Amino acid sequence: MIANWLKDAYKGNVPLGGILYLHSVAHSSIVVPPGKFFVLGGKCGKSIVSKLSLVATMWDEVSQTDAEVELAKCEKEWRSVLRPGEDVSRYLNTCQSAREIIRPFLSS
Repeated sequence: MIANWLKDAYKGNVPLGGILYLHSVAHSSIVVPPGKFFVLGGKCGKSIVSKLSLVATMWDEVSQTDAEVELAKCEKEWRSVLRPGEDVSRYLNTCQSAREIIRPFLSS
């Protein structure tokens, strides 16, 4: 459903600053395979994947150790989606971390 909306918006020249994919570090059994992200590229054009930012959330819901383990698992799984030198962003339930996550989209 979201992919279809993005396809229509992208083909209709609606400006798209970026896409945030939010992943909870509290739900360790659910990691979206990278191929799902490339479905967006198939529907909207390959350049759309370059506007994708992966964000880990819910850091305050689990221990720091558990969160770091989950983040490492996600970064390993998503390596093919991340741009060189890019890591999964961390939303720490603060305004500052939210600004850091969206800042790259605002400057492009």
